[in-house]
Amino acid sequence: MKDIIVYFWIKNKGDFTLAYNDINKRNAIDYGVYLFYLNKMKELDIKFITILDDEYPKELLNSNKPPLVIFYKGNYELLHSANKHTLNGDIEDAEAVHLMNDFFENHPKITLVTSNFPGFESQIINKAREQNIGIIHVLANGLESPYLGNNQINFDKELLLTKYPWYVHVKHSRFYERNEMIAHFSKQLSLLKLKPSSKILNQLHYFLELGKEIFVFETKDKNAANQGLLDEGASNLTNTFKYN
Repeated sequence: MKDIIVYFWIKNKGDFTLAYNDINKRNAIDYGVYLFYLNKMKELDIKFITILDDEYPKELLNSNKPPLVIFYKGNYELLHSANKHTLNGDIEDAEAVHLMNDFFENHPKITLVTSNFPGFESQIINKAREQNIGIIHVLANGLESPYLGNNQINFDKELLLTKYPWYVHVKHSRFYERNEMIAHFSKQLSLLKLKPSSKILNQLHYFLELGKEIFVFETKDKNAANQGLLDEGASNLTNTFKYN
C-alpha cells in the first residue's frame, strides 16, 4: 500500500485531492516510474515517510487534508520536540532585534519552526543557531532546489521538511499550505513587530483556526500592527515570559 501512496503522491505533486482520487479509484501504478522516483530521491538524499508509518507526525493527522507523504532532509527527531514554537516579524529595526534577543534568552529549550522566508526571518534563524536551538524549516516547494531565505543548513541540528516532491516549485497556494503545516506543528506563535499589511497575518490565521495561542510584543511604534492584535485578544509578551 505504501508504494501506491508514494507513487500517486509524487505523480500528483503533493495534491491531496488528486492523489486520493487516484488511490480510491485503484488506478494502476507504473512500477518503472515508481522505481525512477525512488532512485531520484536516493540520488538527492531525500528521505520520506508516509501517513501509514508510525513515525508520521501526529499533529498533521488533525488536518482536513493531511499530507500522505512527507519528504525531508536532516534531523527528523526534532519533530518529537514538545516545545515547538514559531517566532516571526517583518519590521527589522533595533527594537525588533532587542525583542528577538530577549525571546531567545528566555526560551533556550524550544525548537524553532520556521518558513525560512527571505527577510527578518533570516536573522531569527541565525540567532536560533547561535543559541544552539533546533530548527525545523517547513517549505513550500520540493527539496531539489528549496526556496530558502537562509540556506546555511546544519543537518545535524536542523530539518528541512515539505509535502512536495523534489521537482515541485513554489506558487501562491503552496505558501498557504506551508503556513497551515507550520501552525499544526507549532505549540504557539510569537510575533515581534509586524507591518499593518504583513503577509505574516496569513500565518496567524491558521494558528487561530487551530486554537493555538498567539503572543505579541507590545511596542510604541505606531507603524507596527502589534497594538491592533493585542486589542483583538492576542497575549502580551512584553517583559513577561509566561511559557517555556
